[in-house]
Amino acid sequence: MIEPLHPTLNVVGISKRFGLRTIFSAITLQLGAGDRLAVTGNNGSGKSTLVKVLANVAERTEGRV
Repeated sequence: MIEPLHPTLNVVGISKRFGLRTIFSAITLQLGAGDRLAVTGNNGSGKSTLVKVLANVAERTEGRV
């Protein structure tokens, strides 16, 4: 199998804030074809917001996807 030269998803320093509340900050990760990511946490901890930012459905406050 030929590995991709670049990651399929490259996330650098993303953060999300609503007003003064920081939902998550400084997340950096790389995922290639076939990789998986598990997002766990308590209710209201920002899991859905993170997935929306990664899917470009919601805007991030900082960083790049």
